[in-house]
Amino acid sequence: MRELMTSGTLGDCYITALKLYNIEGDTRVYHYVHNSHKYWREPMQDLLMLAPSVKEVVFTDAPRYDLPRVHSNFKDPDKIELVPQWFVRPDTLFNKPTDKFGLPDGYRVICVNSGKPKGMGINTKLLHPQDVEQFLQPEISTVLVGTEKMFTNWTRDYCVNLVGKTSLQEVMTLVSHANSFLGPEGLLLFVALSHKVKSKGFYTSQEAMEKRVIGTPWEDFATLHPCASGMDCTLVYQ
Repeated sequence: MRELMTSGTLGDCYITALKLYNIEGDTRVYHYVHNSHKYWREPMQDLLMLAPSVKEVVFTDAPRYDLPRVHSNFKDPDKIELVPQWFVRPDTLFNKPTDKFGLPDGYRVICVNSGKPKGMGINTKLLHPQDVEQFLQPEISTVLVGTEKMFTNWTRDYCVNLVGKTSLQEVMTLVSHANSFLGPEGLLLFVALSHKVKSKGFYTSQEAMEKRVIGTPWEDFATLHPCASGMDCTLVYQ
C-alpha cells in the first residue's frame, strides 16, 4: 500500500483529495494537524477519503517527513506534483439528496464563516449580518449556510437560513448544486469552484489565493475580494 503524508484542516483536505482523486492503487494517508484541532478529525477523514484510492487515514501528532508529502497548494514545486481533478459533476462526490430542505431551483448559497471557529485559532473568516444584508436580492433565492451562532435565528425574506442545520455532506451538496456562491475563502469556496459554480470569494491572504485559485482553471469561476480588516472578514463590498 502506498503511504503519503498530508496536513491541514478542512479546505486543505478537500484540495488534497482532488489531487489524489485519479491516482491508482490503495493509499494510506498519514495526516498531520495541530492537536488543538482534533475536533475536526472525523470530517477531515471523510474529506480525504473522497479520493477513491485513499483507504485509510492515520492522524499523527507530528509531521511524517519520512514520507512523500502531498500539499494542498497547487503551486508548490518542491512537493509531489499531482494534477488535481479540477472539476467534478455535482453527483460525483456528493450524491445525497438535498430536497429535504425544499429549496427552489436556481438558488444562491452564502456561507457566513470559514476557517477556524472563533477562539480556536488565528484563521477565522467571518461575514457579519450587515454585510450579508447587502447581498440579498428579492429576485434571487438565497440559502444561508455555516456554523456561526450569531446567524442562528437571523431571518430575512427570500432567504432560507440553514446555519447550523446541515451536516458537512449536506452543505457541500447544496453548494455543488447552487447557481452561485458567496463566502470567505475556505472549504465551501473550493467545493463551489470545483463544481463550476460562479463564486465571489473573500480572502485574508493574497498568497493563499495565488497558491490555490489565481492562475488555475478555478480562476475562470472566481471573483476574489480582499477582506477589509484584520483576520475577520468584515466586508466592504466592491
